[in-house]
Amino acid sequence: MIEHSSEEYKPLFSGDEGPTARSTLEYDESPDRDDDQVSDLQPILDHLGDITGLITSYLEETRETKRVDHDAQRRHFAHQRRIVYTAAGTFLAVVLIAAGMTAQGALSGDAFTFVLGTLFGAILTFLQTMLRE
Repeated sequence: MIEHSSEEYKPLFSGDEGPTARSTLEYDESPDRDDDQVSDLQPILDHLGDITGLITSYLEETRETKRVDHDAQRRHFAHQRRIVYTAAGTFLAVVLIAAGMTAQGALSGDAFTFVLGTLFGAILTFLQTMLRE
């Protein structure tokens, strides 16, 4: 184990912020540095119109894609709603017809219960597959 004496050891960041501490990111106002900064930015400034056009076209394409996706999703939900309404209408029609036949004595109570159970199970299975999409 290496031991350091307190005189030799000085932490890297000891909190010393003397007047000589300078950031390497400070702006150098010397005349030769000004020319270097302009020459570094010149290719960007030359193609600023192209960059702006690229960003604009990207944003327009993104907006159009979102609009198309929203329209497709809206149509899908409208289609699912129509299917659910059709299934509910069919369920009610079968129940009403079976109830009418049972009331007239053409269908026994056991058969009516069987029809209701079978139809209810089929509707639940159908709705389960619809909700998975």
